Amino acid sequence: MLNKHTFVVLAYKESPFLEDCLQSLFAQTMSSEIILATSTPNAFLQKIAEKYDLEIKINTGEKGLAPDWNFALKQAQTEYVTLAHQDDIYLPNYTKEMLKDLEKYPNFLLKFCDYQEIYHGLKETKLRTWTLNLLIKRLLIFFSFFFGSSISSLASKKRFLGLGSPIPCPSVLYHVTKLKNFAFSNQFRINVDWIAWIDLANRQGEFLKSSQILMQHRIHAGSETTRGLQDHIRQDEDFICFEKLWPKPLVKFFYSLYSISYRTNS
Repeated sequence: MLNKHTFVVLAYKESPFLEDCLQSLFAQTMSSEIILATSTPNAFLQKIAEKYDLEIKINTGEKGLAPDWNFALKQAQTEYVTLAHQDDIYLPNYTKEMLKDLEKYPNFLLKFCDYQEIYHGLKETKLRTWTLNLLIKRLLIFFSFFFGSSISSLASKKRFLGLGSPIPCPSVLYHVTKLKNFAFSNQFRINVDWIAWIDLANRQGEFLKSSQILMQHRIHAGSETTRGLQDHIRQDEDFICFEKLWPKPLVKFFYSLYSISYRTNS
């Protein structure tokens, strides 16, 4: 599996957590290629790249969340890619576990894993393994996969996504050789990932999962998710996604049920 996987780190402006993320990637028990991708080149990122001897890929085209992700996904030369979010931590066995048993599913589209939250509150920072949000996502995953590690039919994948996006985006390993003509939609600011999973659900190929906690996702006041919730953008985009998956009479009900989990991010 050596040289079949790349971490493309989504670097934006001057994140105080970027070095922690990079150090977690270098600490993996199985090595991968590591690349920085950015649309905001600056002296801070250049210094980081020089310190860790990393190549910086600069997006000089269209800017925004989806265009930046699309650009980053194209920078790797390997079969498998993880778009590593600069604020997050990848536990040492992430690469090893995510690459395990992939030969059994030659047509899989993506693989994801479980995660913890690094929550930056007003008074303290703490690691959270269980929140209402995490519980809801884990229940959605369990009732879709049960004790298996893959789902493949259109019905099962759309049912899996029907009550929200249980897939933690920063954890996803993409099988890029199977994602021809795939692109993240620039019509969304927050739910770029959920819309992408809905797109992929309509394609042939498996969704795979690891039940292990292999990464830590950071939640803080400056995160895009937090800002999106405050501006009500996330809620509006969720409603659009539900409309793509459910008959109109059920859309408002499921939207209201899922939106309860937003409280843990405020």
